[in-house]
Amino acid sequence: MHLRVENHVGLVRDTNSNAILNTSDKDYDEYIKLKSKALSEKEKIANLESEVSELKDMVKLLLEKLDK
Repeated sequence: MHLRVENHVGLVRDTNSNAILNTSDKDYDEYIKLKSKALSEKEKIANLESEVSELKDMVKLLLEKLDK
């Protein structure tokens, strides 16, 4: 069973667990968008780190060839 939280639209209290739950679809959709954006940014950073590492390896290889 759920009880409405006073002065907070979209929030209810679960009487079994005593947890506060957000029932707003708008808030949930916003959370999903933010989560997706954060994941996308992490993937971009990981990709850039990989590319930088690749470039460093290429520069090292070029320097080694120039030394010979």
